[in-house]
Amino acid sequence: MALGEIVEQNIPGVKVRVAKPGLMQRAAAHSASKTDVDEAFLAGQAAVEAAINGETDKMITLLRGDAEAYSVETGLATLSDIANGVKKLPREWINEDGVSMNFQFLRYAQPLVVGEVVLPHDNGVPVFARLDKVRVDKVLPAYEA
Repeated sequence: MALGEIVEQNIPGVKVRVAKPGLMQRAAAHSASKTDVDEAFLAGQAAVEAAINGETDKMITLLRGDAEAYSVETGLATLSDIANGVKKLPREWINEDGVSMNFQFLRYAQPLVVGEVVLPHDNGVPVFARLDKVRVDKVLPAYEA
């Protein structure tokens, strides 16, 4: 951010856009783990089912299982219960140095980054799914005017 301001102030006519490295990393599909992809698909399925069932003003949640082996299931949460909320990293996951993470964090995070997804490429560019445009003539009763 500061570097962007310096460039913008000192090089006339240059447009500057700044992206935080963490955001770019989280948004990069080619960096997704198998867990990321599987959970995104699961959340998408649950979202479609919720919409078909007439749910509104809700979001899909992922609820982690309690067993030793990693598992997850979907849930529904009211948007007003989630919006502007902050879920903090538990203090007990941070080492005494206040910087590095301990075994509890690693045990929590490790299943989230397991597995690789091989994306097809065409001339070095990832090839993603292309969906056919299908007209939907039926309107769900909850949305009829």
